[in-house]
Amino acid sequence: MITIFYFSQLYNHYAVSGRLPEKVEDLLNS
Repeated sequence: MITIFYFSQLYNHYAVSGRLPEKVEDLLNS
């Protein structure tokens, strides 16, 4: 459940930023 919430926050960040931050890929790797 916490994972879904985390990704939801990331999705909102994408919508605001309008692009995919490289940091996100690093977080997904860890």
